[in-house]
Amino acid sequence: MGQYAIFSAPLTESDLPAARRRPAVDWPTVLSGYLGLFLVGAVYLALGLLASSLTENQISAGVVSLGMILGLWVIGWAALTAEGNQIQAVLEHVSINQHFDNFIKGLVSSPSVVYTISLTGLGLFLTHRALDSGRWRNAG
Repeated sequence: MGQYAIFSAPLTESDLPAARRRPAVDWPTVLSGYLGLFLVGAVYLALGLLASSLTENQISAGVVSLGMILGLWVIGWAALTAEGNQIQAVLEHVSINQHFDNFIKGLVSSPSVVYTISLTGLGLFLTHRALDSGRWRNAG
């Protein structure tokens, strides 16, 4: 046991200078990525709540919400293959990939923030309306 410690000590001492040469962290880019992750997560949660309010089964709600989320991703892939400049611009704006990529790159742009907050608000509004209409149906 002592021999292991003696032979491994020079290895760890030689690794210390390499550990001290770590590159500096670009904190604004990291915080922008976390903000994007939070906002996109809020969109996904709002869509999941909407799917849950529209169905009575948990599994079908999961499948519907997964379909909605995948739909937002597929729109981004369709933008890559679109031939018209106007169609490509519209598909890129509707795609959640484009907006999340902006956050990952450290770019907190107002269109990306407004898009994610609007989509979250729309999902929550439609969830509220679906639950409210269910109450009216059951009351009568």
